[in-house]
Amino acid sequence: MKEYGAVDPERREVLIHRADHPGYRVGGISEGRRVSTAVPGFWIEVEWLWRHPLPSALDCLRQILGPGGLEEGA
Repeated sequence: MKEYGAVDPERREVLIHRADHPGYRVGGISEGRRVSTAVPGFWIEVEWLWRHPLPSALDCLRQILGPGGLEEGA
């Protein structure tokens, strides 16, 4: 597994675990865009996770897949 993430709702942080020999490197992000290294073209605005109510999955996918939404080279 190249990477996996865990959401800490109390700290409002996404912890990203990336494969790094011999184990995983861990980094946290609490705002901004998180671009996946495992799924080409996929990203998420971390702030979406803290909205109340949560944005719809369809609205998020429209932004990810819309014009200019996919990362370069995806």
